[in-house]
Amino acid sequence: MKSLKLITIFSVCLLLKAAQVFAEDASAPVPAVPAAAQVDVNKTVKITEGPVVTTANGVRVETRTIETQPLNSEKSVPHTRHFEGSSETKIENNITIDGRSPAYGAIPVAAAPAVLSTVATASDVLSSRPLSITPVAGATAFQGAWYNHISNRGTVGLILDIPIFSILSIEAEAQYGRFNLSYSNYSHNFSQYTGGANAKVTLGNGLFQPYLAAGMMAVYYQGMANTGYTNNIANQMVGAGQVVAGIDLNLLGGVAVGARGELLHPMTNLPPVNGGTGSQDAAAMNSNFYRILGTVKVSF
Repeated sequence: MKSLKLITIFSVCLLLKAAQVFAEDASAPVPAVPAAAQVDVNKTVKITEGPVVTTANGVRVETRTIETQPLNSEKSVPHTRHFEGSSETKIENNITIDGRSPAYGAIPVAAAPAVLSTVATASDVLSSRPLSITPVAGATAFQGAWYNHISNRGTVGLILDIPIFSILSIEAEAQYGRFNLSYSNYSHNFSQYTGGANAKVTLGNGLFQPYLAAGMMAVYYQGMANTGYTNNIANQMVGAGQVVAGIDLNLLGGVAVGARGELLHPMTNLPPVNGGTGSQDAAAMNSNFYRILGTVKVSF
């Protein structure tokens, strides 16, 4: 009987001790999970492809924006970020000029607005000077020897304006004129073909656009007499320098009307004036001549 009491007391003590241990374990704090081990399920990667832009002079601009940042649809908390090292937002630019890529890479988002603004401004300047074709028509007059014996029956031509940048462009020009040279009982008709290129500077970008240009022209005379007072026909090619001044008035739909003056000065491959028996036609080909033209420019 005494042994049974001892066993009962010992069992009760064990049960109390066990209950105390379990109570201490339940009240112990749970260790925090390290911040590095936590996963942000709201972190989202966003890639935006910008449109590919090709400017008038062949500059190709590709833009891609990559954003890696938490997106919280419930609440947006403003905060300041310092972009150091690997930033979470970057813009990649691929700019190609004439088939070459001088610049490619990622720029910090803080610098992106200035770069994109510069590219947009350059595109605006270039797009304001589009490719254009200009039919011209008017009259040509000679100076110097025989100027009052040469009459022009009309001059027509076509000019292609190719923009380079800002106010500078290149003109490719071709014209044709029909003439009559007469003196006393001597008279004949001849044709004049000219072609060449000018460097052109446009001095305004508004309603009125004045411009200046200078270049070189090849002048081909067909049906000229090679000796004085004869009908022996000869053709001659002369090289001439040219200066141009004009103005355009912009209308709607990319069309502009204007006026243009050209002065040409023969410089190379001049025919001899006093060779053989002399030639009044050679004297005319060695003389300056100018053109007064009306223009209709169509831009694309």
